[in-house]
Amino acid sequence: MPCSRPATQATTQPAATQPFEYAQLHMGVRTRLAGFALNEEQGEVACRAAFKRVAELDDMMTDWRPQSEVVPLF
Repeated sequence: MPCSRPATQATTQPAATQPFEYAQLHMGVRTRLAGFALNEEQGEVACRAAFKRVAELDDMMTDWRPQSEVVPLF
């Protein structure tokens, strides 16, 4: 799932960085990631890595998917 950038961005930032804000649907809700990067490419790389980890955690902890690690606990 590609990162999608909402229209709004953070307004304060450290020197030489750009704000970025991305959102995707995870765990049934809109999940938002905001931060700063040296450029949009680095922001996109960070976004993809973070959302990949969120998806991994969702797969492990959901009780909606039979392959989830927590299903045997129920």
